[in-house]
Amino acid sequence: MTTSHDLVVIGGGPAGYAAALFASASGLDAGLVEESKLGGTCLHVGCIPAKELLETASVLRTVRQAAEFGVTVGEPVVDLAVSQERKQQVVDGLSKGLTGLLAGRNVTVYAGTGHLGVDHTVTVDGGDPAVLQAPHIVLATGSSPRTIPGFDIDGTLVVTSDELLSITEAPDRVAVIGGGAIGCEFASMLCDLGSSVTLLEAMPEILPGCDADAAKAVRRAFRKRKIDVHVGVLVHGHDPDGSATTVRFGDDESVEVDLVVVAVGRRPRGDAAGLVGTRVEVDDRGFVVVDDRPDWSTADRFPGCELHLDEPEDFLDAFGPLRPADSILITTHDHARDRAIVDLVIAGPQRWTGMIGSRRKAAKTRDHLRLRGRSEEVVGRLVSPV
Repeated sequence: MTTSHDLVVIGGGPAGYAAALFASASGLDAGLVEESKLGGTCLHVGCIPAKELLETASVLRTVRQAAEFGVTVGEPVVDLAVSQERKQQVVDGLSKGLTGLLAGRNVTVYAGTGHLGVDHTVTVDGGDPAVLQAPHIVLATGSSPRTIPGFDIDGTLVVTSDELLSITEAPDRVAVIGGGAIGCEFASMLCDLGSSVTLLEAMPEILPGCDADAAKAVRRAFRKRKIDVHVGVLVHGHDPDGSATTVRFGDDESVEVDLVVVAVGRRPRGDAAGLVGTRVEVDDRGFVVVDDRPDWSTADRFPGCELHLDEPEDFLDAFGPLRPADSILITTHDHARDRAIVDLVIAGPQRWTGMIGSRRKAAKTRDHLRLRGRSEEVVGRLVSPV
């Protein structure tokens, strides 16, 4: 039996559930297919748990510096098991709220893996088997951590963000491979938790694509905190020895560590929705292929935010497909500047960096703004369209 909706969204992460909620608010009958947990990477193994652990690190740092304010305390000891319990409570609470919000907006949620087929059909395999049909389909299948040759993820000695965000003990020595936003946040957090951190980045500077002055400021802050930063180096592999391993990088350099964190970005899961017999194309990097400004009035399948971004500074409003007149392409190019999204990197005490608009070196002042703040607490007021 086929169930019909006005819109079917494949993927229940921020792009997917936001599109479904917007559709419902616009009077459309929306169905949402999620193969794992509502909220996706961001809620369960991404933004939310990362910020919770960063807050733990921030509190620990504050207590250590209490004497500077005349408050005498003993040497603080962090219990990551307790912090993980708090993190899970936060995640569970938000997940429960999201489930209730979707139900309250009459969005029909299907548990299972959605496969887009011909004639606008979506076959759901798994928890709630079903065949769905809708004139409009949103692909929002999210992303997964990228890996690199020579560093097989075992979840113990070599991990990605998925595994790191569940640690209950801080390792003594850590190598973080990748000096982008994810790598820098992890390096900062682990340093605060007491780990000796080595940060390895292949590009000439950390935070590639970020404003050069901001990247240098973060690197200076890392140096003061004794985070060992190596830029312009490639990693060549590692040699495990019991509970430790030696990471080889650069020109015959090496470092012995207890944990390797692979933080080299994320790969879009553009082909996760099947797409057999459809006109949807996925390139070799996993991105859904679209042009600069898709014609929403004639297209019948629409990619969510993470599935078509050829460059990190290009954003697509996930709500665009629903009403052609309202669709807004967020980009650094000249053809659309209707709205902008602040991008933030939290990297230690009194040091967060944000960018809005173009990040290119030649950007005009009105399109390129670097923000600095005194506390991570300010970030919550900035993470929204402006």
